[in-house]
Amino acid sequence: MPIHLYANLAPLGWTELDSNSIISNHRDEIITWVKEGGLLDSISSPIVPNKLDDFPFVHIHHEGRDYRVSPFHLQVVNY
Repeated sequence: MPIHLYANLAPLGWTELDSNSIISNHRDEIITWVKEGGLLDSISSPIVPNKLDDFPFVHIHHEGRDYRVSPFHLQVVNY
């Protein structure tokens, strides 16, 4: 089954990330990133963050724009 990754990107809403999109600071291709476990760009923390910069995130480059997206705004779909 093919893997599809969707992200909630402002102002686009839920958007399927295609092969032209790249994800993470490592500039990974979308499907490779998902299959390798989807490592986040943020530093892991055992406590609840008190600053925006400390919340979990991943960088996404899509259609010429750069986004910093919470992993809660990503969906992996197999169909």
